[in-house]
Amino acid sequence: MYRSRTFLSQCRRVSPDEVRPEAGPSPLEDLFLRNLPPLPSGLGAELFVHVAESQDPVEEIPQRLADMVDLFWMQYDDEADPLSREDWSVLRDLIDEHAQELELSLVQYVMERVVSHKAL
Repeated sequence: MYRSRTFLSQCRRVSPDEVRPEAGPSPLEDLFLRNLPPLPSGLGAELFVHVAESQDPVEEIPQRLADMVDLFWMQYDDEADPLSREDWSVLRDLIDEHAQELELSLVQYVMERVVSHKAL
């Protein structure tokens, strides 16, 4: 079972008013961080801010975060391929910045997808 399903079911309890970071501490950010595997300090929060501050409608933000959850659990849906080129560029930069602190298998998994999306 994909980790994103658990995350999305938990997101149903979060009000749309509580999604954007400018509204103060976000319950959605807390859920997102709890559903990611152990990552270096700050990486998950940077991903959250990238997605939450996007121009996407508030209703679409939980799904984009769920796709990130799957990616970091190495369960990304390559066929549906829901992440944008901008997402891949941000992921490239964050993985590069934190590569020394991440499992090599995760770095390889994410970077293979970055390269296949021509986000170098």
